Amino acid sequence: MDDDLPDLDAITSGSITVDGGTLVLSGDVDFALVNAWERSGRATDAVERIDAQRVTFMGSAGITLVIKIARAAEPRTVELVHPSRPALRPLQAMGVDKLLRITT
Repeated sequence: MDDDLPDLDAITSGSITVDGGTLVLSGDVDFALVNAWERSGRATDAVERIDAQRVTFMGSAGITLVIKIARAAEPRTVELVHPSRPALRPLQAMGVDKLLRITT
């Protein structure tokens, strides 16, 4: 079934990258993107902050990714850096913002 899902390189509507200790999210952070990221095997265990300033859509898979990163970092608190409104609003609606240190 995973053969029907796009590879990370084939997705153009959004991106997930790691730059040092920063997870950088941009565009549409949806199921296809998060699933491709997770299947790529790239590590997120050293993430200290999430840069979400270029997010245009945050779906439930993106919210779940943020929760996983926040939980994996405990007892440290992951910083959410300059989140766009489309990133911040769903995180607030789900109460995920309470797991993060938000810098606006």
